[in-house]
Amino acid sequence: MSKNNQPLVSIVSSNYNFEKFIPYFMESVLSQTYKNWELIVTDDCSTDKSFEILKSYEKKDKRIKILQNDKNRHVCHTLNNSFRSAKGEYVCIISCDDAFMPEKIVHDVDFMEKNKKIGVLYGQLFLMDESNTLHGKYCFESLQEFNSAGLLRRMFLLGNQCIAPGMFIRKEVVNKIGFLNPLLKMTQDYDYHVRLLFNTEPAFNNVPLTKYRRMSDNSNLSSYSVQTTINSEINETFFVLNNYLQNIKDYSLLSKIFPEVVEFGPADNYLIPYYLGRIAINSEKKHIKSFGIQTLYSFMLDDNNAKYLEDKTGYLIKDFMDVLSKNKIYCNLIEKEDKEKRNIYRRTKTKLYKIKLYIKKLF
Repeated sequence: MSKNNQPLVSIVSSNYNFEKFIPYFMESVLSQTYKNWELIVTDDCSTDKSFEILKSYEKKDKRIKILQNDKNRHVCHTLNNSFRSAKGEYVCIISCDDAFMPEKIVHDVDFMEKNKKIGVLYGQLFLMDESNTLHGKYCFESLQEFNSAGLLRRMFLLGNQCIAPGMFIRKEVVNKIGFLNPLLKMTQDYDYHVRLLFNTEPAFNNVPLTKYRRMSDNSNLSSYSVQTTINSEINETFFVLNNYLQNIKDYSLLSKIFPEVVEFGPADNYLIPYYLGRIAINSEKKHIKSFGIQTLYSFMLDDNNAKYLEDKTGYLIKDFMDVLSKNKIYCNLIEKEDKEKRNIYRRTKTKLYKIKLYIKKLF
């Protein structure tokens, strides 16, 4: 296939202080066996020399476009800026500290051209350290057997199941669903995958063609600390799961994603919030249980809804109260913090008791 017949691929990326890794990243793009691409990188006001390095590559190759935010704004805003400039038929997402295998783009274009019903192609990754040494593969459980409905169920009950680096999307799908949610700091990928799956079918490539860099000190954004993990699960996951409430308006779609819904009552579009709440409560993850409880609470707070629910399913307010009493929905970090406070109290109490005994001996 000549370059003139090749669809344009927009590689979109963001950068913040990746001075050390940009040359390796840029060379991996330039070495692609597929030649009809454009690279759009937005810099988030880096404080190192990475922006200057990026601009030096722009001067050498007209396929490269380097942008910069007016101020530091976070990765979502930064990557969205690159998205807006994309002109290709396909969009491929990657960070400036990661890299491609040489055949990455040609493989993905070939697959998507042959599979027109697929809107997004995910793939396995190679893990890479600071010195560009590979350390095996990184992927979730093999997902080839799942269509969008099956994967949406897993994403609802288990959390994020998809990998963002190297994901390959039809531009028409991007035009339909928009860009990353700029209000999310840690779960923007999770949110975007869910929105994609409500609008297109996925496919999965078992051959790793993208190198994902994992810092030894876990300093890159996706290497969560305990605190940031808890924050994202408690706060942001609620917004991600709201996509299900917004997108599922018909019982037939609900039952396609969640076949177990038949256990909770009859087919009824009006009861979809109730059904999603009941399903979420069955999750093993506490923050998803919490979403289920709050969804159920919001629905049943309306007296008319509670009466309708009772008439249709026999589910009573006292049944909801039982759910509240049986489900411990706060997170392990809070439990740990609580335990530590109790330990501090006990240690303080012991010290005070010893001081009291010492004072008694003095007098």
